[in-house]
Amino acid sequence: MAGKCVAIGSGVSSDYMLSNYMQESLMVGFNSNLSTFFVSMSEGVNRTGKVGIGNVVDQYGQMNPLAKLHLRADDGEDAAVFIQPFNWARGDEASLALGDDLNGISAV
Repeated sequence: MAGKCVAIGSGVSSDYMLSNYMQESLMVGFNSNLSTFFVSMSEGVNRTGKVGIGNVVDQYGQMNPLAKLHLRADDGEDAAVFIQPFNWARGDEASLALGDDLNGISAV
């Protein structure tokens, strides 16, 4: 493991362990050698890191979310985000704001 990094979870076996080699980062995963959730280091004071869900690796195999929140599906899975209101039947709304609270997508 790299310095100043945290791995939470477990691998499949001693041959397929969950290991974090990214300095100043957090990986979380269970029953896999790949992390399900990854938080990168920040750029410094008054900055925050990026979050990856799924195996968000670059061409060198290093975890590297390309946006503040980067979701990547596994092979054979759809890349989907599910926003579920508490009670759809009652008319509760599900929404995704884009840029500000005046622009986005909503469903009732």
